[in-house]
Amino acid sequence: MNKELLAALLAVAIPLSTHAAPVAVSYSATIGFNPSATVGVGGQNAGTLINELFGPGIGSTGTATLTGTFTYESNTPVFNINNRSAGYTNAITGATATIGASTVAADIHDIAVNAATSSIGYNTNPSGGFCGNREGCAAIGLAFTPTGNLVQAVNDSNFFILENGNRVNFFNRDAVSLSIGYTDSHSNFSPLLSTPSFGDINVHGLGLNLISNVNRSLVDSVLLPDSNSFVTSSEVETTLFELAFSGPGLNDNFTLSGQLTSFTTSPVPEPETYAMLLAGLGLVGFIARRRKQIS
Repeated sequence: MNKELLAALLAVAIPLSTHAAPVAVSYSATIGFNPSATVGVGGQNAGTLINELFGPGIGSTGTATLTGTFTYESNTPVFNINNRSAGYTNAITGATATIGASTVAADIHDIAVNAATSSIGYNTNPSGGFCGNREGCAAIGLAFTPTGNLVQAVNDSNFFILENGNRVNFFNRDAVSLSIGYTDSHSNFSPLLSTPSFGDINVHGLGLNLISNVNRSLVDSVLLPDSNSFVTSSEVETTLFELAFSGPGLNDNFTLSGQLTSFTTSPVPEPETYAMLLAGLGLVGFIARRRKQIS
C-alpha cells in the first residue's frame, strides 16, 4: 500500500443515521504507472500489462483513464463514531470499474466469504481510535479486524496521509473514504480479465478518498451521507484513487493510483422504479485499497 488516510476517532454513542436511500457515486479517474516496471513472473513490464488491459498504445503513456461506480446503503449501522469520524462496515453493496473495453464488478459475496484475509478492516478495540486497514492499524498500535468492505466519514477534523512513509497533514477537513476487496481470493471482482502475456487478471481491490477544501463542508456530519448531504465536487480539494490487480502471472499485486477527474452522487431508484426505467430505456452497459484509513 502506498497511502493510508488517518484521522482520530473515539467510540462515543450518538444516534445512528436514519437515511434510507442507497447512494451511487459515479467517478472518472486518471491513474499513473511506470511503463518499464517489471510486473510479470516472466519479466513482462507494466506497459505490456496496461496495453493488454486498457488497449494498444496506452501502456507507453504512463497514464490511463477509467470510469466506474460505488453504491452503498446510507442506513448501514455505524461501527464506531464520535463527532469527528465514523466507520461503516459492509456498507458497500456494489462497485464497478470500466477498464478499456471491459467492465468488472465487485463480488460482494466472495469478498464477504474471504473477508478474514482482507487488508481492509477496522481496529478491534474501538476505544483506542479507528483505523481502516491492516498496515495502518499496526502503524498506530491497534489490533485489526478484517472486513474487506468499509466506508468512512470524517467531519471537521485533522488527519494525515502516509505516502511512501511520509506524513502529509490535513487540517479542519471533511473526508469520505470507500474501499472494497483486497482479500486473498482471485475473485474479488468479476469477470476475470484475460490477457495474452499474463493470463487471467483479477481486479483485487478498489479504493476512493474524497478530501474537502479547508473549512468547506463535504459532508454535514459523520453520519453516512445520503445523496442530499453529499455536496458538489467544488468542495473537494484532494482525491485519492487506487485500483489493484492480482493473478498468478503477476509478481505481486499490481496497483494503479491516481486522482479523480470528476465524480457525481445520486440516489439509487427504488426497485420498482428501476425496473420501469430499464423497461423504458433498455439495458445499458455501464472501482489505498489499504490506502485509506481514517482513524
